[in-house]
Amino acid sequence: MVDRMGALHKDARLRAGKGKAIICAVLGASLAAAVEARDRCRTAESLTIESLQSLTRSLQGQVAELKEQLKAEKDQVKHLQTALKEQLLADTTREEIPPRSEIGYPFNDLQAAKEKVEKLEPLSLRPLVKTEYIYDDEQDQSPQVTTKEVPYTAVELMKLKKEFG
Repeated sequence: MVDRMGALHKDARLRAGKGKAIICAVLGASLAAAVEARDRCRTAESLTIESLQSLTRSLQGQVAELKEQLKAEKDQVKHLQTALKEQLLADTTREEIPPRSEIGYPFNDLQAAKEKVEKLEPLSLRPLVKTEYIYDDEQDQSPQVTTKEVPYTAVELMKLKKEFG
């Protein structure tokens, strides 16, 4: 712009300080160009916004249609399920559950297993060993190990077996 003003000043052959009209003309032209550029940008932005709004409206319409279709399909599924339940209830007859012996539970196998267990030698009872680790520092470098043997009597073991068996 400065070069253009210098060229116009030389063409007009004016003395120094007498080129105010030329400077005003150039500044006015640049201001008009800036205003036109701003208007073009605003027009482009408004067109973009308008197209996005129309696209949003069309997509919202599609969403509403899909929701209606989904609701209709859910209603149809519920109707078909109730119809299927009614048909199954009407077609099937209630059957009685047979007693366990008729189902085929292996009572004979249970008796044989019980006899095998009775033939086995009684298990040796071992004392319970409790081990406790205590660490002095956070790095777990030197643990203190405490081990205790706690013998259980046969009665206590039977109680434990009864509770947790």
